[in-house]
Amino acid sequence: GAWNLGGWRLLPRRRVGSGHECAGCAGSRTIHQRRAGTVTWSGFPHAELLRASYVDPGATLVWLEGADHGSFGGHECRAYTKDLPIRKALAEDTLLAFEINGEPLSSDRGFPVRAVVPGFYGTNSVKWIKRLTAAASRSTGLLTKRYSSSPP
Repeated sequence: GAWNLGGWRLLPRRRVGSGHECAGCAGSRTIHQRRAGTVTWSGFPHAELLRASYVDPGATLVWLEGADHGSFGGHECRAYTKDLPIRKALAEDTLLAFEINGEPLSSDRGFPVRAVVPGFYGTNSVKWIKRLTAAASRSTGLLTKRYSSSPP
């Protein structure tokens, strides 16, 4: 099923330091935005939400849907969606974050809440989270199917 993130600030908070690297824009090989940095994220472990919810035993993935949309590489995308294996979503360092380096997320960094998935490509750290869905199959989203960077 899908989760409503209302009341998320009441869940136990955790801080995670991680490195993030941007390798550019998947939709255009001419846009070079290669950046890297190490930051401290604050939020709650994704596992807390999974433990507090009914998850169908057949679910093997969690779809992370952000509010970002538009055209990527000439292909229309209704919602930026990536998926994670349930085992990664249950990892204690996988967060739904609302702060970066002790400050609230700015809108360009995913305010009010974004995923943080250390060890996976930055494209899996979905910004502007609006829906999480447990599923038994891969997301059908453009950025999972066409521009996949980390298969489960």
